[in-house]
Parts: sequence; C-alpha cells; structure tokens
Amino acid sequence: VGLLHVGAEIAQMATTETLTPLRRVLMPAVALESDDAASHREAFREAMEVIIGLALPIGFGISLVAELLVPVLLGAQWLGAIEVIRYVGVAGAVTAISAMGDTMLISAAKTRPLFQRELLKLAYLLPAFWLGIVYGGLSGVLIAWLGVTVVALLINIRMIRRHIGIAAGELFGGAWRTPLAVFGMAVCVWVGKASLAALGNGLG
Repeated sequence: VGLLHVGAEIAQMATTETLTPLRRVLMPAVALESDDAASHREAFREAMEVIIGLALPIGFGISLVAELLVPVLLGAQWLGAIEVIRYVGVAGAVTAISAMGDTMLISAAKTRPLFQRELLKLAYLLPAFWLGIVYGGLSGVLIAWLGVTVVALLINIRMIRRHIGIAAGELFGGAWRTPLAVFGMAVCVWVGKASLAALGNGLG
C-alpha cells in the first residue's frame, strides 16, 4: 500500500499540478462558444490538442525515467515504487485526456451522462481491482488501474460523439504529432539508457 501510494503521488503529481489548473482555464473558454455548436466543437478540439500535447509527454516521460527518478527522489529503499510510477504515469496521462471530456460535457450543460457513467464505472472498476489483487498482487492492481483509465477514456469518447457530435477522428486528428513525438522521445530515452549502461556507469 505504501509503495502504491507514494509511487502514484509522484507519477500523478506532474500531470495533476500542470493540467488541472489549465483545464480550469480552458473550461470557461470552451463554454463561451456553447451557443454556436460548430464553434463549440472547434474550441473543444483545440483545447483537447493542448491537453494531449502536454499530458502524453509528461505522463510517458515520467514512466520512462522511473528507475532513475525513484533513487534520486526517494532513495534505494523505495525501488519498489518504480513499477508503480511506470504504470500510473501512463494512466495519469490517459486520465487527464479523459477529464477534458468531462469539461466539454459540463460546458454544454450535459451532466446527466456523467452521472450515468459514474454508475456504470461501479460495474467494472471494483471487479477489475479485485481480480488484479487476487491474481496479480501489486502488478495486477497496476494493470487494472491502467485498464480502467483506458475504458473510461473510451466511454468518454463515445459520450462526446453521442451528445456533442464529435467523432474520435475529428477529436484526435489534429493531435497526431504528439504521439509521434512521444514515440521519438521513448526511443531516445531507451537508446540513451542503453548507451549509458554500455559505458558502465550503472544506470542501465
């Protein structure tokens, strides 16, 4: 429990501290366009591009350097938190993107779907974590955590398409550069760590 708590706090800190205030700023900007459906969708699409452009590099970046980050921040006694940060860093990025969907629905005064989604979440969240604990221990909980966040994102995308009229292709089409950049970042980190290990500095 301690490893999960500490690792999750570190993994989510960057996305939470950076993106939550930004989302609060973006919400009224998106809401101002709610009277015009086309402008409302365009404002949301642009806001989503901003969130994706920050969430993916931050979340995946923390995940990629977890084994270097933990010894520096916490010390050798917390090395077990590395696995937590790897999973929760990615989950935090997915959650930040998904939460922007909540902002869109609230700005359009469509809160009922959000309530229905939270009820639906009970049907898969508790069983997922229970199965994770029983069959995988800490690793199982982390896999369940990541899986639940992905399911929540898919549900949000479906709600946005149904109630706002924005398809997934339209919503994420303009943000295609970010996944490519994150992939490039990941390759550079992996190559860098392998090179350092080959030099014998013990960081690999």
